[in-house]
Amino acid sequence: MERIAGHMASNLASELSGTQMVEFVARLGRAGVSLEVAKKLMGDDGAMREFVSNGREGIDLITVSEFSADELIKKLPVHVDRNFAKYDFLRDECGKTYEFQVWKPDHDVVPATMVREHFTDGFHGNTPAFLAWIIKYKPNGDYVSIPPDERLFRRDDGHLCPPKLSLFGIHGTLKLDQDVWIRSRGEWSFVAFREFKST
Repeated sequence: MERIAGHMASNLASELSGTQMVEFVARLGRAGVSLEVAKKLMGDDGAMREFVSNGREGIDLITVSEFSADELIKKLPVHVDRNFAKYDFLRDECGKTYEFQVWKPDHDVVPATMVREHFTDGFHGNTPAFLAWIIKYKPNGDYVSIPPDERLFRRDDGHLCPPKLSLFGIHGTLKLDQDVWIRSRGEWSFVAFREFKST
């Protein structure tokens, strides 16, 4: 079996150009296969078979719990910016289930417009889903989710502020920062969500 797998991998590598492999990986990302999902699929033959057979069935999902905004914030494993108390971020998402995608660009500076253009097929930033994702996965690193403008926190000076997570071990913060440009330097990842509709 290992010989067959090695032969298949060798054939795939020899028949696809580097550009095609990059596009293949990019399409997996657009289909919802984040790094976390890929790791899970690589270690679970059953999950891989399910994913190949049913597409979205193998993808991890998160659900926004039926909590108030304050209760949701209290469940976060990080220090939360005081501006969240002023932010009417919890709309009609309670009880909804979402697929998610994570994108880590290799650009030094990433404008919000580039992030929004990257995520397609109905994926976009979503603050309650982002908080539910943080609670479930406690991801180490720097992450941003950029909702549509009408769902972003607007400061008194008019600036729009996306939620930004920095979490390393037991130390972390979640804040709302004015930022239409994220200075990525290969460090920041972006998270987008799409409501999951079972068929």
